[in-house]
Amino acid sequence: MTRKLLLVAAVLTVSMGLSVSAFAVACGTGATPVFTAVGSSAQFNSFAYAVAIDKLGAGNYNLLTYKNGLDIAVQDNRPSPPRQDNATLWVIWDNNTNCNVYSYFSIDSTAGVRAFFAIGTDGTYAAYPVLVGTLDGGSGNGSASHNQVNGLPDTTTTMPHNVYVALNGGAKGARFNAAMTDIRPEDALFAMNRALAALNTTTYAGLGYANSSCGGNGTTVGCPFYSGVGTGSVAWVTKFATTGNDPIGLKPVPKYLTLSTGASPIMVLVGHNSQTAVNHFGHTVGSSYQFTNIQRSSLQQVFQGLSTRTGDLITNSATANATVGFPIQVVQRESLSGTYNTFEFTGIRTYNGNGTKRTQEFGVDPTNHNVLNDAADCGTGAKGSFPTGTNNATSCDDPLLNISAHNSGSFRVRAIGTGELVKSLINGNTGMTGSAVEVKDSIGYAFWSYGNVSPLTKVTTSGNQHLGHYLTVDGVDPIFNTPADNPEGLYNLPTCQDASGNFVFPCTDIPLTHIQDGSYPMWSLLRVVTFSPAPAIVNELVNDAQLEAADPTRNLSDFIPFDNSGNLGLFVFRAHYGGGAFNGHKGCTNFAPPTGTNCLIDKGQDMGGAIYPVQQDVTNVLDFGKELVTNYRQ
Repeated sequence: MTRKLLLVAAVLTVSMGLSVSAFAVACGTGATPVFTAVGSSAQFNSFAYAVAIDKLGAGNYNLLTYKNGLDIAVQDNRPSPPRQDNATLWVIWDNNTNCNVYSYFSIDSTAGVRAFFAIGTDGTYAAYPVLVGTLDGGSGNGSASHNQVNGLPDTTTTMPHNVYVALNGGAKGARFNAAMTDIRPEDALFAMNRALAALNTTTYAGLGYANSSCGGNGTTVGCPFYSGVGTGSVAWVTKFATTGNDPIGLKPVPKYLTLSTGASPIMVLVGHNSQTAVNHFGHTVGSSYQFTNIQRSSLQQVFQGLSTRTGDLITNSATANATVGFPIQVVQRESLSGTYNTFEFTGIRTYNGNGTKRTQEFGVDPTNHNVLNDAADCGTGAKGSFPTGTNNATSCDDPLLNISAHNSGSFRVRAIGTGELVKSLINGNTGMTGSAVEVKDSIGYAFWSYGNVSPLTKVTTSGNQHLGHYLTVDGVDPIFNTPADNPEGLYNLPTCQDASGNFVFPCTDIPLTHIQDGSYPMWSLLRVVTFSPAPAIVNELVNDAQLEAADPTRNLSDFIPFDNSGNLGLFVFRAHYGGGAFNGHKGCTNFAPPTGTNCLIDKGQDMGGAIYPVQQDVTNVLDFGKELVTNYRQ
């Protein structure tokens, strides 16, 4: 495909200039879904640009995005009753009267992988999109949020009838042909099986969510993860398979392969919440902050609820016989999340020392304080409503919150989805302010992208201070060579927006230096799971998304492209492990471009795998005839 280098200004001028009559022609006689993606938010923006700018081009695309609770959902029809995960949607269609439709339903990595593989008892796909009826030829409900792709505004608020039918029509909606994930599908399966396994409070190899006392059936369906921050969000725990037969539908699952798009770091984020005095996360010292780094050993203690004060992170002084600092309010993800698992296995549950016992789920028992056995404290609110406790101090929906109160006043609380977590760091969700979970000195995590961190880049009205900043880990910066290279100031989060919130291109190029050199510990490859052999449109858009990430006219910089214009772009990797695992380098005869049988085709788990240079793996093959696929972990 010919690369289209287009200025966004020109794209927006032409696309916004399309008349209503032009939109009416598009999809007038029919619509065909050609790319229907589901999964992680990490690739949501880059694939929208890949379709609109690279695949279709200026004046040739129509974009509608939508977010409004369960107005947009992904339904798994295998359990009874069916389970729905609320989603954020972008949908793009061309100007043909019988148009091609491209869509991306952002939920979560593991939920997306599950939706791709779900097969019903009739042997056909059992997970698909569900759209609110008011989008059929209309604009949905009035409370919906549009313009969900950063820097790429919606061109319309109305979905043509035939586009609606293509995604939502008939007995079930369109089939997903791409699952977007932060972790390999084998790791997503591991995360689901871990959640469903019996609770083991010694090793936490099982988290106990299949227990019948919290809504599970003991084997294939677990009780859900509820949000603890007042949004009503729910993450469903439902078993799936990547090979053999579906565990619920009992029919064969599709054959698949994975395509790597690029590497992205997990960032540790802190919220200020106008707390700027000494020992608060928002306290500044000169042109920097008091708190700028966290050691992984301390990170592990904080996210287990075992270190609960900001003063516990001070490394340049100590006060005997005193507690120092303020309560740390920890916000973490649900254990199915690709973000959660990357953070868990590269930051918390590492294999040095006693790593098999460390976990963000320390002390959490899903059978306690939930809507089934704690009804007396749930009041009359619906599941996931907030406040969920009649005393406004106990949540019946989030067992994590119930066990995490400390003498210091610290707590841990769960957020569902990256957007929910980042907003929670600044009390940005329904019901948080003035409630039991109003945060002050907050800490959480997210994959890097301009869109993910944008809520923390806004500045306060007094002092011109950002609402949050990031911490280095073990003294290593996740996005720059050094914090001094940051044009926004030391440890502030980069932004691509002006004071009015408008995106201004090109963004600052984010080099991700220490992902490239392997010294930053918390990162993962972003991948696309698709059918084997891969559909041509999936291959094409994976290539275009990588080009978009590095395009200097925009500098989206969401990840380091795995494939840099046909050549290998990432020269470190995580060792794979598990049965039949291989790293994907053994068959390589060249990297510019990669050539050889099965070159760069990998298999097996790599979540938390030890980091090696690609050259070391190549040499190991030449010297010993095998790849570095031992059980080596970080």
